[in-house]
Amino acid sequence: MLSILVISVMCVSALNCISHDLPDYFPRCSIDDPNLNNCLLKAFNTVRPYVKKGVGEIGILPFEPLVLPTFNLSQESLAVNYTLTTWNFTIRGIDNYNVYEINYNPETLIFSAKIQFDALPVYTKYEVSGRLLHIPVEGKGFLSGTFLGPINATIRIEGKLMEVDGVEYYNTTNVKVTETIKDMEVAAEGLFDGDEELGRITNHLLNLFSAEIMQAANSVWEQLAEEMIMRFIKSFTGSVPYYKIFPKLNN
Repeated sequence: MLSILVISVMCVSALNCISHDLPDYFPRCSIDDPNLNNCLLKAFNTVRPYVKKGVGEIGILPFEPLVLPTFNLSQESLAVNYTLTTWNFTIRGIDNYNVYEINYNPETLIFSAKIQFDALPVYTKYEVSGRLLHIPVEGKGFLSGTFLGPINATIRIEGKLMEVDGVEYYNTTNVKVTETIKDMEVAAEGLFDGDEELGRITNHLLNLFSAEIMQAANSVWEQLAEEMIMRFIKSFTGSVPYYKIFPKLNN
């Protein structure tokens, strides 16, 4: 699962947010800078140590670790058919990202970025029912695993400017994530009511066919990433006015 500048806080809408300025240590990129994309690329990597710890001034919670209190996933296809619920889904290493390409068009308000991550360890409480490929999965307990790197992701964000009390904010209207997670290692406790032999066999099969399972389930992980990124973007751009994020060189 990706991963890309994701947190679990959001403003309900830009209308409910309080106007803030960027912290002094955040780099500024001017909207009319002819080298805007180069500035943004540098900025995204410059702020990495700050977002790791969180940025309380603008409501960004720490990225390391990233904890999602609960979420539900379900998928029905020929290859996979399952329902999964997790609690305190914890991801390590999200802050260790490398943004290697950024494009922002101030005319269309469309932003895109390409990002790479190393391996991402995860652990969570879970409940699952269904099958992955030909492998039945049933049970609840504790799951640990690692999304193996390198993990590559592309994000595309569309939006429009919204005026609130005479101040313009960026209002995100759509997020699209494309990611490549080639493989995963997993160990699930509590399968089949704690049957040790069935659990051992199932874990062996899940790891043996992990690459095929990840490929079959990739779309639902992308959807989850899109929802989380939407929350982050609305929290950030809904609390900081557009022209404080992108001040003008020439007024």
